[in-house]
Amino acid sequence: MCVESRRCGFPFSSSPSSSSSSIPSSLPRHYSCQPSNDLHFCFSQVGERSVYGVCNGGCFQEDGETPIIFEENDAMAFFCKTAASPCQFPFIWNGTTYDSCTMDGSEFLWCPLEVDSERVVVGRRWGSCDMSTCSTAQNNTDDTTSEPKEARAVFNDE
Repeated sequence: MCVESRRCGFPFSSSPSSSSSSIPSSLPRHYSCQPSNDLHFCFSQVGERSVYGVCNGGCFQEDGETPIIFEENDAMAFFCKTAASPCQFPFIWNGTTYDSCTMDGSEFLWCPLEVDSERVVVGRRWGSCDMSTCSTAQNNTDDTTSEPKEARAVFNDE
């Protein structure tokens, strides 16, 4: 039902095609978690892929709501990580509906952390599945009326 904690990478850009090492000078560099809907997200690296995970408590000031703005090479940024977050099932990716983690398009099992109102995966907001709570079976039907289910996704350093 959640995503394993992984260090947030600073600086990062909100641009879907930029990573922290290749941010064009025309794009803003973020040194804090960025809001989206009711959550805050940061950049994280999973293998060769860059994704955005939900920020944990180490990313916020003492009030638990205001994101900390880190300085470049700030040692305290080490404590700002992606937080445990539920996978969103069912979800639609590339026109296929899934009820569990999938390896489609990836070298490891994954699931989304955020879907839109039509259950389509939002951007790069996904994580690697923790197989202690995920099933590898997938449902390739077009039925998206079932209730969302939870599993656990994991960001790891491998």
